[in-house]
Amino acid sequence: SYASFKEGIEIENTVEPGMPDVLLIDEYDRSIFIETKYAVKGVIEFKKTQIPWYKRHPRLNITIVAYNDLTTNIHILSIESVYKRLNGRKVRLDNEKKYQIRR
Repeated sequence: SYASFKEGIEIENTVEPGMPDVLLIDEYDRSIFIETKYAVKGVIEFKKTQIPWYKRHPRLNITIVAYNDLTTNIHILSIESVYKRLNGRKVRLDNEKKYQIRR
């Protein structure tokens, strides 16, 4: 719902490297944190520190964007839907069987 962003910051952890995350800040200093993930066979895995960090910051607008390697589609998940689907540190994306590329 943000009309414009005045700042975008790419974030990457040098201790546990992965896909860079993004923090966007709009003209009213509201922010959205975008966690990017690469789903292997339709499953994304969170590092052991990520879910506790999300829970410590419940007012932060967090969105998970996951690339599905089976279909090359992008999935956008709210943090609430991640909590509902969480199995240990893993989340299975919606089934896209009819879209899968044969390898």
